[in-house]
Amino acid sequence: MLKDMYHVSIIDTNLTRNEFTQHELYRNSSGKEKVAKITVHNITNTLTRHYSPISLKCREVPIATATDEAMMKFVSENADDLHKNAVRTSSRPK
Repeated sequence: MLKDMYHVSIIDTNLTRNEFTQHELYRNSSGKEKVAKITVHNITNTLTRHYSPISLKCREVPIATATDEAMMKFVSENADDLHKNAVRTSSRPK
């Protein structure tokens, strides 16, 4: 699943018993330090990779005319009026 995602990687920490507390559930200070260093190293590697960008074909966007702007204004004004006059109902049991 991760082959296509160049910005995602799995961090293998290889922590030993010495990096955990007595209960073996939490990391102690040396375990936290080790995980932090590995994380920083992986983030640095991910950010320094250079990938070629995907180039997209450029297309021309038509310039809006005065009639187009008037129609957009008319549509937005009517939409606002519909929202103001709408009756709200609830299907939630009372």
